[in-house]
This record gives sequence, C-alpha cells and structure tokens, in this order.
Amino acid sequence: MHDAATMAGFKVMRLLSEPVASAVAYGCNPKRDLLKEGEGDPMHVLIIDMGHSNFQCSMCAFVKGKVTVLGTASDPSFGARNFDQMLLEHFAAEFKASKKIDILENKKATQRLLQTCEACKNRLSANMNAGVNVECIIDDFDINSKITRDELEAMAAPLLERAIGNVKRLMEQLDFPVEKVSSVELTGGGSRIPCVGKAITEMFGEERISRTLISSEPVARGCSLQAAMLSPAFKVFDFTVQDVVSVPVSLCWKTAGEAAPAPAEGEEAEEGDNTMDVDDDATAGVEKTMEVFEKGCANPTSKLITFHRREGFELRAEYTNQEDLPEGCDKFIGKFNVSGIVSEDGEPKKVKVKARLNPDGIVTVDGAEQVETYYVEVEVPKEEPAKEEKAADSEEAPAESEEAPAESEATPMQTDDAPKEPEKETKRKKKIKKTPLKVECTTWSLNKEGMETSIQQLLDLEMNDKLICDTLDRKNAVESYVYETRDAVDMNLREYISDEDRSTFMAALNAAEDWLYGDGEYGSKSDYVNKLKELKVMGDPVELRFKEQEKRAPAIEALSKAISDALAFVASEEEIYAHIEAEERAKVKTAADSAQKWLDENNSAQAAKSKTEAPAFLASAVEAQTSPVLKVLRDVSSKPKPKPKEEPKAEEAAPEGEEAPAADEEAPADEVPADSADMDVD
Repeated sequence: MHDAATMAGFKVMRLLSEPVASAVAYGCNPKRDLLKEGEGDPMHVLIIDMGHSNFQCSMCAFVKGKVTVLGTASDPSFGARNFDQMLLEHFAAEFKASKKIDILENKKATQRLLQTCEACKNRLSANMNAGVNVECIIDDFDINSKITRDELEAMAAPLLERAIGNVKRLMEQLDFPVEKVSSVELTGGGSRIPCVGKAITEMFGEERISRTLISSEPVARGCSLQAAMLSPAFKVFDFTVQDVVSVPVSLCWKTAGEAAPAPAEGEEAEEGDNTMDVDDDATAGVEKTMEVFEKGCANPTSKLITFHRREGFELRAEYTNQEDLPEGCDKFIGKFNVSGIVSEDGEPKKVKVKARLNPDGIVTVDGAEQVETYYVEVEVPKEEPAKEEKAADSEEAPAESEEAPAESEATPMQTDDAPKEPEKETKRKKKIKKTPLKVECTTWSLNKEGMETSIQQLLDLEMNDKLICDTLDRKNAVESYVYETRDAVDMNLREYISDEDRSTFMAALNAAEDWLYGDGEYGSKSDYVNKLKELKVMGDPVELRFKEQEKRAPAIEALSKAISDALAFVASEEEIYAHIEAEERAKVKTAADSAQKWLDENNSAQAAKSKTEAPAFLASAVEAQTSPVLKVLRDVSSKPKPKPKEEPKAEEAAPEGEEAPAADEEAPADEVPADSADMDVD
C-alpha cells in the first residue's frame, strides 16, 4: 500500500483498518455523551459494517477523547452482493424451469439479470413486494416475475446465519456478554436490508440499535479525521486511537543446538512483558516458531528477543494462521538476516533482536545488537567506618590530646602542605558492551532501486498515454479542418479565393481526407502536425482576408471618430477648455492630421485591391493608429484648470457709528491705581 501510494505521488500519513476508521468517525464527535477516562466504565459500542462484498464487526470502548478497539471479526467474502447472487440464482432457476434455457450460461444475460436483481433487492427494502422484468434477455424471451419480502427473508436464512455467526464469534473471543454492550451501530449499504437489521435486533434488542453514522461514508470520514489529527495544518477535536492486532504474527528461525549460557555471578536474567529469551535447549537445525504478536494485543507494540549465537542467522516473519487471511493471501511477511556477530572465544554470544509492529500494521525488525557483559577491577575510595567505630575513636581522643602539648614543646612544629590521600580499595564493576549488528530485510516492499524503476515505468506509461492522446487530438484537428474548411470555401470564403487557387485547395483537402482514412489512419503525431501545417499554408491567407474584411470597417470607423473628436476639441471654444493653451491644442491637431493622412493613403491602396488579394493593411494597424490619437486627446483635454491667484486681504471696516482705532496710536502711559495712597519719601 505504501509503495503504491508513493508511486502514485501520494504521501501516506497512516494506514487505518476499516473498523478503526469507523470507530474514529463514531468517537470523534464532541456532542456524544461520553464519560471522561477514570470517571466510570467506558461506553462499549459494537460497530457492524456490512458493505457490498465485506462484513466486519468490531467492539470498541469509548471514553471522552479516546477509543480502544477491543477486538474485530470479519468475513471478507460476504456482503450485500451475496443477496444479489441469491436472487439471480432464484430467477434463473425459474426461467430454466419454464423456458428450458439456462441464463447463467450466457454472460451478457447473466449480467443484465444481476443488475435487475440488485434493483429488486433495493426496492424490497422499502416495499413488501417487487417485480423483476427484463425484455429479450435471451433468444427473444422476457423475464416477468415477482417476489415478496417474506420470500426473500426465507431464502436468505443461511446468509443471515453467516452474518450473525461473525458477531457471535467476536463476542466469544472477547468473552463479552450481550448485557455489557451499550450500543450497536449499523453502517454500510448492506445494513439497509431489512432482514439483516431484524436479525441483529433479535440478538441485541431494539433499544441498542442505532444508525447515527451515515452508512456510506464512515470509513472515508474516519480516515479524513485521522489525517487532520496528524497534520499540523488543522486543529480538530483531540482524539486518541488504541488499535489491536487482528491477525497474529509469528517469527521462525532455525535453532543453533546450544543451550543459553548460565548467568554470570552477580548477573540476573532479564524479565519483562516485551522481553523473550529463546534457544534454551533446542536441537540444532530444527525450525522453531514463536508467536510474538498475539491476537488482541495492543498495536503499536515491540518485542525484544534474545538469541545466543556464534554466527549470523535468519529470521522469518509470517502470519500465524492462514485462516485469518483473505483467500489467496500468502502468510509470508519478510526475511531478516542478522550478521556481524563476533565470537573470539568461540562461545555463543547474546544477541538481542527488536521486532516491532508499527501503527500501520507493518512488521519490521528495527535492529539487532550483540550484548557482552564483563567485569573489571577498579580502585574506589574506601568507605568511611560506621558511626559506632567513630564514637569509640572519639572517646580516646582526649587522652591523646593531653600528651600532645608535651611533645609539641620538645619537638618543633612540622607541617605538610600535601593533603592526605584517602584510602582506596579494589572492587569488581559490571560493564556491558553493545555492538550494533547488520540486519538485511527482504519483504514485499520494493527497495530503493526497485521503487525508482517502478516510478520510471509509470512515468513512461504516462508519457505514452499523453502521446496517444495528443496524436488522436491532432488527427481530429486534421479531420475537422478538412470538413470545416471545405464547406467554408464553397460558402463564405468563396469570394476571397480565386478560382485557380480554389481548385488547388479543394484538391489538397480531398487528398488529405483520402490519406486520413488510408495510409494516415495509424500515423504518428508528427504526421498529423505536418499535414495540418501543409493545409493551413493554403487556407490561412484566405481565412485572413475574410476576417480582415469583417474587422476593417469597425476599426476604420473607430479611427475616424477619434480623429473627429480630436479636431472638434482643437476648434472648441467652450469655457471648460478655455485654459488649454494653443501649443497643447497643436499637439492634438498634429496627431489627428497624421492619423488622417495614414488612413487616406491606406484606404486608397485597399480600394485598388480585390477581395482575393492580400489586404493593404490589417485591422490591428488601424487600432495602432487610433490609440495614440485617443491618448493625446485624453492627456490634453483632462488637464485641470489652474487655481486663481490669492489677493491680499483688505482691512476690515469699522462698524457704522464707531471709529477705527489708530494703527500708530501710542500706548497709554502707566496709570496709577485709583485706590493707591499718596506717598512722600525723601
């Protein structure tokens, strides 16, 4: 799946099984009334998905923001098409009994009747009876028959037992009583068949049956939501998925014939749920199989397997039970060669192999390493004496200190700058040496070179398809050109081509038609391109003369109007153009006169030519003369009127009856306050 998506240019973010995708679509809904993890028992939902050709059921435990898939069961060859086949065989038997003709021996008749039976089954989902009518199905005979819903349910009893059997098998595997099931969610187009829903209702009760998911889209919706969760570009409802292993996986290898060495002194055997030790007492060369990923265990998961080997060995991964796989699938998953083991003393070495089942359900050997345990003697600081010994030493300390002064008087003080080295002792220390080993994988997946080769092959096929499409397109272009041009030459192009040229061109078109259905029927793309180019050399000038005749009059009319508008502007005395100076008006007049002169000269030249001759000028040339005239006219006529000059403001007149204050009137002298007292000072 990964390789196919890579070759197609898709980026696979994760592979989801259909039951898990349906569970994501069911649980990733904030509106569902689910308890938070730890607040109570989870909600157990049985999701039953019956499609056209597949039947799956899964038991899921839902809490707020999380789903745990407890187990799954499936029947990959059972679905709604089995009901279609049942009706086909029923009506074929009726027809054979009445007409003595077996419809099933004719593939076309069988397919027509099968389509009618499918439509009949759909009608019975809403009605109590339905008819089957097929005209001239075989040897000019018709089929006209009827069937009721009760008859359909009676015939479908074995199919219903097969469907319910898958559900019972899942319940037995999980040892799950019906009473613990909170809800049964029915999805898939096949679940719309009334008898299917009725059989499930009888098993679980009407109150547990629900159809909250859109039957045709839960898998696609779940995958879309999971992709949005994995992508940093989207922010969605937080939801965690815990999948389980639906098909157990085993590892196979040939034993070395040697028992595992006993643990060294002080070494303990490794224990743990994900650790396995093999080859304890096996006979040499015997193939041994061990199931490493059991059915129902959590996915993703990994196991650390310990071997004891002197030299490289091979592991083979395969599915445990062929019955769990669809018909035609191989048990083989891959081979893994472990090499690079070094045994200098000839003794078997411990080799740890890490097998992993990733979230996509792909089994891999992530790596292997050779593990060697040995001991070395190292010097470590001696541990300090216990507290009791320290207490005994402290009691003797005073007596020694009394004699110390006398000695110090007789002997000069001596000091030692070097610190006293602590006492050391020798101990054994455990060392573990891990050496990575080489692991070569051989699986169904393509290697790098194979992937590049496959991608190149796809690109080559794509280029071939494109070349075929382009070749057909050019062939159709030649064919269309021959038919359309031949009709046009006899009709609207007739007056634009001379009789001699017309005869030559028609002969070339007829020859091209004969070649197209003769030697050129399976020609290459270049053949058709060259043939079309050869015809257009003669046809394009005629078509050009016709198109120019249609475009010329409107183009000349537009240019004449532009010249007329320009000259009218130059002669205008309107107030809005009064500010335009004569020099600016002269620019407009010059452009208009130049365009008028060009138009007169070319009109005279064109008038001297017939319709079968090349035109003296093209309509595009007229448009090229029109644009400059309009531009000059627009630039000059749109110039804004200049603003008037500002005049100095006049002195404001004084109101009547009042005198204006003198401009040069002196400021009054300092006035003495009226209330100030006279002062006489010396």
